[in-house]
Amino acid sequence: MKKTFSLVIAIALVAALTLSASAALFTDFDSWADFKAGGNPCYTDEDAADYWIGEWNGGNLLDDPVFAEITDGKGVNGSKGLVVYEDGMTNVGLYLFGKKAGIATDYTGSAYLRVWMDLTEVGFRKANWGVIDSSYSLFTTDEVDTDGLPFYYLADGSADWVEMFHGGDGCFGDTQDSDVFGFKGYFAFPVADFWIRENANWEGYDAGTAANAADIHGVYLFWDYSDMLMGGEKFTVDNIEFVADYKVFEPLPSEIEEEPAAAPAAGAYPASGVGGNIISGALIGNETGWGDNADTGRAAAFDGDAATFFDPLGVGDGYCGVDAGEVCTLEKVAILSRDGWASRFLGAMIQGSNDGENWTTLWTSDAEAVSTTEYTVITDLQNNTGYRYYRYFNETSHGDVAEVEFYRAGAAPAAAAAPVAAAAPAKSASAAQTGDIASIAVIALAASLSAAVIIKKRR
Repeated sequence: MKKTFSLVIAIALVAALTLSASAALFTDFDSWADFKAGGNPCYTDEDAADYWIGEWNGGNLLDDPVFAEITDGKGVNGSKGLVVYEDGMTNVGLYLFGKKAGIATDYTGSAYLRVWMDLTEVGFRKANWGVIDSSYSLFTTDEVDTDGLPFYYLADGSADWVEMFHGGDGCFGDTQDSDVFGFKGYFAFPVADFWIRENANWEGYDAGTAANAADIHGVYLFWDYSDMLMGGEKFTVDNIEFVADYKVFEPLPSEIEEEPAAAPAAGAYPASGVGGNIISGALIGNETGWGDNADTGRAAAFDGDAATFFDPLGVGDGYCGVDAGEVCTLEKVAILSRDGWASRFLGAMIQGSNDGENWTTLWTSDAEAVSTTEYTVITDLQNNTGYRYYRYFNETSHGDVAEVEFYRAGAAPAAAAAPVAAAAPAKSASAAQTGDIASIAVIALAASLSAAVIIKKRR
């Protein structure tokens, strides 16, 4: 279902987005650049992060080591997946909280939790899924304690869903007449089968209250191995979705090709007036900026408008740049710092890459911007041996920037047009990004006047 992740977390993470009124992704882990452990507010007053793993029905950690790690190549079609395991035979609870930007919390119209699991080397004695609402109340099938509604399994490579049932404890597994050892594929569990857990009921819901699809802020998995010899064996979870029809698959965000954005009006970009062969092509970097704001994504640094600006998620978290379409060297770079934020020019870098993953620094600012109303033009470029991708990036300061103009040395291959937004070669903060965290800021002034000149360009 997914293309291999090349993240954010990142972050991003970026990430779990609503697909339609009837299907929405909680996460496919591709956009998660990091995976942070926190507290378990379902049972304690500790703050949640991305996940907590430990006691299945409480807030205590376990004596046996337990692990949850996002791992490349272990998910659907070789994408990123969440690899989970424990070293013993303890009952384990895995809690995934929707803390990443972009994760939906309202799945109105959804009737099933659908999730992909690779249990090739693992069987469960008992296991069940559940959901967590905004009060951190927990709803699971284990509270039903009957076979309940059927759930369904679709093996990888098969077109036929198989109907299965939970056992008398509301779980699936080999003691529940629903052995899943060696299974690999999608499972679909009815949301109506998730009932409030008595000892994780912060809102005082009546016993038998089912989860509300419009208020889901996390998912939960309980399991223990079916055999003590399985201790340390790994299984994988991926593509956690809420859907109206478990048989219908819609494209995930990581599978959707971006439509190129319309180019700015003719003559609007470049606006510095320095002259030269501007590099045109697809934009790379973050499509959206701080707070998931589309107006402060990468395009804002290439629109010729001094009043707009690219605004990354944080220090070293995002960038903006351009795909030249072929290897070329730079003659110069013109940069206009964001108005009022001269300090964020310190540490700004111009970098080049030929694969979108490995970046070489051509120039670094060791001072704040001298001006936020005039362009700084960089000509003293080191390691300027020729690259296809060029970006503006900052690991020292936050990195806002109003305008960035890359000029190639020599003649342009064709009539230059303003850069347009398009898919970038990769998603991570160290690779060309398309998930939008918007990158970096205002390149201002180099240490010597021989390295940079100021071009007056009033706002």
